[in-house]
Amino acid sequence: NEKVAIIGMALRLPGSINNAKSFWMALAKGRDCVLPPVKDRNLHTGYVNKPAHLLGPHEHNIPRCGCYDNRGVVPKPSEFDAEFFDCLPEEALSIDPRHRWVMETSWEALENSGIAPDTLENTNTGVFVGINDDHDYQDLLKKNNMTAPIASHSTPSGIVGRLSYFYKLFGPSFTIDTACSTGASALHSACRSLQHGDCDLSIVSGVKYMYSSETFHETSIARMTSPNGRCATFDKDADGFAPSEGCVTFILKRYEDAVRDKDNILSVILSTSCGQSGIRQSISAPSSDGQILNIKKALQFANVDPSDISYVEAHGTGTPLGDAIEMNAINQVYAGSHTQENPLIVGSVKTNIGHTNEAAGLAGMAKVILAMQHKFIPKNLHFNSLNPEIDVTSVPIHIATKTIPWETKDNKPRTAQVSSMGLQGS
Repeated sequence: NEKVAIIGMALRLPGSINNAKSFWMALAKGRDCVLPPVKDRNLHTGYVNKPAHLLGPHEHNIPRCGCYDNRGVVPKPSEFDAEFFDCLPEEALSIDPRHRWVMETSWEALENSGIAPDTLENTNTGVFVGINDDHDYQDLLKKNNMTAPIASHSTPSGIVGRLSYFYKLFGPSFTIDTACSTGASALHSACRSLQHGDCDLSIVSGVKYMYSSETFHETSIARMTSPNGRCATFDKDADGFAPSEGCVTFILKRYEDAVRDKDNILSVILSTSCGQSGIRQSISAPSSDGQILNIKKALQFANVDPSDISYVEAHGTGTPLGDAIEMNAINQVYAGSHTQENPLIVGSVKTNIGHTNEAAGLAGMAKVILAMQHKFIPKNLHFNSLNPEIDVTSVPIHIATKTIPWETKDNKPRTAQVSSMGLQGS
């Protein structure tokens, strides 16, 4: 399982986070980037903090009370340099905002890696984008009497085709959709393509954009989103996730090639593992068995002992059942590997920026990369008391209630595990 180097990173996240520096500042200061949406975004529902028991007979099938009035929103999604990316102005008007963010962050990530984008022409560079087939954008085009002149402008496959076309690439180019684990699945596929020799460099992105207040309609009805619009991950008062959006893009290279080329290595991916949940109560019910198996596989592939993992960046959406099942899996994998003096620290970036869905796994990875670089683990927001359904008797687990130094033992490198789970079990 050949190691893969992350040599470039760029992002668009809530709280006006447009680069790694602003992201780290938000994490280090414990900023809550989930706020009421700006007026030019049609994201309000009018049911601000209205408790479920106060809903009228005609209101029970609408999106859950208040969850849309606090969201993780990326400002100014319409700003886009069409000419720079070889798009005609009239063509750019119909390009999906997600495609714009991926194009912009791909260029910025390449710059961050020290690779001149124009040197990629005719190279074996792959493009892997985690994105879903969201019909909301097509509906918006129709409402505004706009139609995409070319279908590729707003279909998921369009963005990878556009990137490969713009940079003139020969490598594999495809999109992936596994719900909330989409970005992480794209990263897994990119690593495998590098390891198998399908490409020599990879552009990996995960992206989510909220088009309207209907974007999370189904999850709201299912009581998966929080009435307060906050991810209180692992807390006893956790009541769902905060809807959010964003885009994270990485540049990946085989580790030995990155060392040979003297690239600026931001972090090293020791292994990845991907799978399904196995036997469970329903297609959307979480399962600890599948999580346990995948974590163990990842540790085995990396040849890493559980005791060497000092931090776990959890999926941690803030749903009481999901949090308990995930923590149970962590308990079983790391049982007996840590001590009270050397506890396993667990956290989730969703407490800062909300649940960015298709971008969530990569946002968690970006947090870990920055934490390793700065040698501090950011605090887990909205945490006061542990969910009573979470058992921490098997392994000493610490939820960081403040930013703490990331210590290592025996001069070993800082090593973390990142989890990302999709609604359908991936």
